[in-house]
Amino acid sequence: MYVKKHFDMYPRQYEWAMLLLHLSVQNLTMLRIYSLLFCFGLTLSSFSQHGSNVQNASHHMFRNSDSAFYFSERAINEAKDSSDYYYGKFFLGQCIFWQGNIDSSVAYYTSAENYFQQAKDSLSLMKIYAEKGNALKVISQYDKSYDYLMKALNIARSSDSVRLQAMFNIHLSEHARAMGDSANAFLFIERAFNLNNIYPLMGDALAELYHRKAAIEHEFGSAVIAEEYSLMSLKISEATGNLHQQATSYNELGFYYAHHKDEKIKEQVKPIDYYFKAEALWKKLNFKRYYIWAWRNISREYGNSKQYAQSNRLLKDILAVSEPNQWDEVTSDVSLQAAENFEALRRADSALFYYKKYMAAREKTETRFKSKEFQDVLVKYAMLQKEQMLRKQEAETDSAKLQAEQSASQRNLILLLLGFVVTVFVILKFRKKKLPY
Repeated sequence: MYVKKHFDMYPRQYEWAMLLLHLSVQNLTMLRIYSLLFCFGLTLSSFSQHGSNVQNASHHMFRNSDSAFYFSERAINEAKDSSDYYYGKFFLGQCIFWQGNIDSSVAYYTSAENYFQQAKDSLSLMKIYAEKGNALKVISQYDKSYDYLMKALNIARSSDSVRLQAMFNIHLSEHARAMGDSANAFLFIERAFNLNNIYPLMGDALAELYHRKAAIEHEFGSAVIAEEYSLMSLKISEATGNLHQQATSYNELGFYYAHHKDEKIKEQVKPIDYYFKAEALWKKLNFKRYYIWAWRNISREYGNSKQYAQSNRLLKDILAVSEPNQWDEVTSDVSLQAAENFEALRRADSALFYYKKYMAAREKTETRFKSKEFQDVLVKYAMLQKEQMLRKQEAETDSAKLQAEQSASQRNLILLLLGFVVTVFVILKFRKKKLPY
């Protein structure tokens, strides 16, 4: 079972192993033994490299958070001051991030970042920059977030990885969406789609691309297109077992149906059912920051149907999480919703209490947005628009490079296998001359 699971996760190693096994079956001489030994050694090497705690932590991140925690901690405990040790800290930071402890996750990312900077490991730094950038965005440090995401993108460009460039453009599109910048949100997501046309994304990466397209369309564009891409993302994530991506699609679909103009569709498809599905998956993963957003949407549905007691209960639960973590945007939104509920119930004192909480949280948010750092970000985005034509040319260049690299890789593989077969036959012929009859 372990071998099957491993090859399912790493199909390229499986193709190599099967190719060599095929060669061994075609020959009835000692070549079969050598090929089998080579295949066995390759498989063992693959297991040692990819079946590690670090790889397991990465694989389970959006499928089983308990397992992701376990393998991250195991990597830290078993690997002493090595790359695996700091990779373990990186993945543990990711686990903590999804549970809502953003400041702690940034500390873990920084620790890993410092190590890989000293090791001059740019590819590892690229992954850390991306996740640290996403974390900083959540706590509204948009300028630093943008810088880290651009660092990741620049490394991807220097490594000529079209797939990674697409992924970081997806992250940048979400960064722009979070800031309410529709122009750059569309700019980055379309750039990701263009790169996807050059090097097609698969699995979780493709589901992420479709989901971000849905979120941007829903907020700034066409709700119908948003529904289409949410359904496409959901289908892929269900096939890959990515619970987080499934939950985001359910939440997006619930939001779409809740704001649908056709009352008949609202009656046929209940938005709250989608929100409950999202909540169940995020609670299963223990992604605290996300299931409280599902609570917010559920509480709004309760409020719309005048079930104020159920709505207020969920809003209080959200505030119990958002206030200690200083999630001011969440606190502001939820407090306003609670104030409106109590106003509908004609409970003036409670309504005033939550209005004051809403104003205080909103003031904190607006102060941060009006800062000089925030203005610097807007300048950077304006410069990005001027670079649009240049990026299109780079995409065309990347496409040509990719085709050349694929041809070179295929040629090298054929030469390697031919060299191996020739070497084995020479050895066999030499041994045959040595053996007495």
